[in-house]
Amino acid sequence: MLAATAHVRRLDRAGWPRYEEQIAAIEQSSFAGLSCEDEAQMLSIVDNPRSVSFVALIGGEVAGYCLGGPLETFSHLPGVTDDPYYGTAEVLYAANLAVDDRFRGHGLARRLKRTQLVAARSLAYLWIAGRNRRVVAEPMWRLNESLGAHALGVVHDAYADGPEPRECIYYHIDIEMACLEMASEQRVASTRAPDRLRAAAARPGTHVSPLRVALSKARAAFGGA
Repeated sequence: MLAATAHVRRLDRAGWPRYEEQIAAIEQSSFAGLSCEDEAQMLSIVDNPRSVSFVALIGGEVAGYCLGGPLETFSHLPGVTDDPYYGTAEVLYAANLAVDDRFRGHGLARRLKRTQLVAARSLAYLWIAGRNRRVVAEPMWRLNESLGAHALGVVHDAYADGPEPRECIYYHIDIEMACLEMASEQRVASTRAPDRLRAAAARPGTHVSPLRVALSKARAAFGGA
């Protein structure tokens, strides 16, 4: 899978100048005709000490990115100050996630979101909050839902531009629950690996090293990928 070959790295002020132009181009093409962040706004997110932002590279080229920061720094957005945990410093606001159209459909957005969840947990965030525009951002809402997102409500007149409807779903993801679910999925995948190798070994003309099978069993026993 293409997403597995991507190099995902933390995005901070030091690395921003290297990727700024490519990120800005993806932002503009992904949200053409819609509200989007300019370079200064994106840098302010990345530059926050509690930012949880990443860039995905394929062949040294930016294939996608996600930006997030403390909820309280997004108080200008409709719906944010109504969040029940606003002011607690426990919520990461997921501001931007976009993938270059040449690399879409390969699970890269999911990988970026999962990476962000794990990193947010390490910074003691308890929730991820975000807004998904109705209709336009339906694929993003489905991705968030698959990671445990639940809607807290609908924000009306959330955007000043773009097509109707101009309302969005305001959601939360329980970070601890999402990370536990991801860990469970990894354990299930690792236990299936020895079975796949045994099946491969049973096919005529196929040789699978006994050492490889033993290593796969060991990884499964210890919960490895």
